[in-house]
Amino acid sequence: MVSFTPELEPGELSRIVADRMRELAGHVQHALDLHLVIDQAAGIVMSRAGCTAEQAMDHLRGLAQREHERLHVVAQRVVDETVRSARP
Repeated sequence: MVSFTPELEPGELSRIVADRMRELAGHVQHALDLHLVIDQAAGIVMSRAGCTAEQAMDHLRGLAQREHERLHVVAQRVVDETVRSARP
């Protein structure tokens, strides 16, 4: 029987798997960070407009579409502007 698996040095597979897991963990953390900013912006919109979470998300998505920006970029701007205006 012919094997198509390349020869690996001892421990090399473990290093490859560990590297891939670190990479995936980084992607997951990045996604969570973006989600947090979007949730913060939605909360700000809800507070200002007196609307539901769904309406706030619709508003943020609409802003992103009109400005040709990604949702998390618009959300970050909402959060940053709110923090700036709240500082004395």
